[in-house]
Amino acid sequence: MSPHYPGGTPKPGETPQQPGAVPPQQPATPPQPTAVPLPPARPPVSVPAGRPGRTAAEIRRDIDAQRIELGRSVEVLRTRVAELTDWRRQVDEHKRELIVGAAVVGFAIGGLAMLRRRRD
Repeated sequence: MSPHYPGGTPKPGETPQQPGAVPPQQPATPPQPTAVPLPPARPPVSVPAGRPGRTAAEIRRDIDAQRIELGRSVEVLRTRVAELTDWRRQVDEHKRELIVGAAVVGFAIGGLAMLRRRRD
């Protein structure tokens, strides 16, 4: 038995205590951040993963089904990103709004130039 460890051997993370020393207090646990709500989950493709007694074949089948579903989701996401980042298509679809915005900016710059010219 060690004089620094009354219980015998130290536990992981334990520091030696001097005789008569006051043991340090444990720090209070910090408050947990509030949870951000997640979007609703999609129903599982097949049997839930936690079901006991599944065979290796069932697990492989579930993994394959999940892999196929993930591949489909990635392809849908890739297509959606390509649509949103296609600036030429965006210009074609929003031509009227772009023309109106350009006209407003042009009038604003022209008005500021005229005001600056009057001051001089």
